[in-house]
Amino acid sequence: MNKLLQNKLEKQKRESITRRTSWAVLFGYLIGGMSALYAGHQYNKTFIDYKIPILIAVISGVIFSLPTNKYLKEYSGKKFRYSGHLFWSILTFGGFITGLLFLINSVFGEEQTEASKKPIVDVTHVSRSGSVYAEIKFKDYSKDIRFDSDEERQVKAANYVILTTQEGLFGYSIIKEIKLSKE
Repeated sequence: MNKLLQNKLEKQKRESITRRTSWAVLFGYLIGGMSALYAGHQYNKTFIDYKIPILIAVISGVIFSLPTNKYLKEYSGKKFRYSGHLFWSILTFGGFITGLLFLINSVFGEEQTEASKKPIVDVTHVSRSGSVYAEIKFKDYSKDIRFDSDEERQVKAANYVILTTQEGLFGYSIIKEIKLSKE
């Protein structure tokens, strides 16, 4: 009888921990997903090679998945798959770390701004989103500057993009203002 009661208490404890873990994981996914969206938004405004944020997200996601792997496997039962856990760790925790680094770069950067005039290398129209992109070269980067579809005529008529940028804490320039110019 004592053994039966002990098993029942252990099962209740496991279920309680699983419920708390489920809420914590859901909250973590929510915050991580929002951070990943923020990182994507900031990437469009920052002159940085695309490989850097992806590498940061993958490395931090893998590091996060290692200690949580054993814990989640113990409390989630036989349904646990490490590949799915790794994917969500990269997306959420990796997105959180990447978004945090983009935030630090933009908030703690230099106060002064710099205006520069860059020639438009190419103009592309994405029919799926309706956006127009003007490709420019800035320092070592080729960057696509996004414009709304109603600005397509102005983008195609322009020869230059005048950018107002601010140097971020980590040395990556952040676009603060965009203007089009023919000359």
